[in-house]
Amino acid sequence: PNPKPQTPNPKTFNLLPRRQSQKFSIMPWLLYLTLFPLLSSRPVKILFDFSNFEPATSEQFEFFFFFFFPDAAGRVSAWLTPKAPAPLPKLKSTLTCKEISLTVAPQFWVEFDADILIFPLYKDSLSLGYLASASICSQAPNGRPIAGAIFVNAARTASTGGGFAQAVRAVEHEILHLLLLTPEAFLASPGTKLAATTSGSGSLVFVSPAVIAHGRNQMNCAEFAGLLAEDGGSVSSRGSHFDKSLAGDELMTAALPAKPLVTRYTMGLFGDSSWFSADFSFAGRSGWGRAAGC
Repeated sequence: PNPKPQTPNPKTFNLLPRRQSQKFSIMPWLLYLTLFPLLSSRPVKILFDFSNFEPATSEQFEFFFFFFFPDAAGRVSAWLTPKAPAPLPKLKSTLTCKEISLTVAPQFWVEFDADILIFPLYKDSLSLGYLASASICSQAPNGRPIAGAIFVNAARTASTGGGFAQAVRAVEHEILHLLLLTPEAFLASPGTKLAATTSGSGSLVFVSPAVIAHGRNQMNCAEFAGLLAEDGGSVSSRGSHFDKSLAGDELMTAALPAKPLVTRYTMGLFGDSSWFSADFSFAGRSGWGRAAGC
């Protein structure tokens, strides 16, 4: 019989962007290697360090390592392109994130080519109300997040109504938080801003040229001046998510819808930031609030 293939068991995962490997496949390799840096910008590059990921079984580890996180990150990398790719700075052997001390794999103690390093962390409790959550661990001098942690609650991934696909969408949601859609990152990025509404309610609103243009077109409201942020729920929900009443089927609302869409609200915020370009061909067409007026 054929020998059983050896399954690699590294503690880090380097996501190779799908588009990059296919873009110039018909060109001779020499020409490809010569012209690629001049003709193409790469998708956002996400690295994972699984050094702190400790599920109960090796089967669980392999599931999250080979399928769960790569699937979510692969989708996000298809949507976004960094405007000015730069090596991430070297990290120390440990990193403190929200009062949690994380072990950093040795290969990340030097500069490396990526846009963000993510530390998956494992939880397994139905008593926790969330499926996944994220925290920024480190930011570059310009404020751009360069390291973050994503907590995944395995008990909730098994019980979510949408199954595997819905759980993966939740991780996509958290990756987008780490890249931009968290107040400490969002406020640091020129081109987008989080402002107080003029109503005096103290609510926050996401503002960027593309968001305003999409809102006016979507709602048929010439006075639309920005997308209201979630102002209820937990501290982690307020100011980091789109208001459910205005963007109910969007991936970046606090309560994940059954069939979440990445609309021009999300793409617009990323595209208007100083850090990313967005491929609007991936934007979903939402019927939520269409022609609802002001």
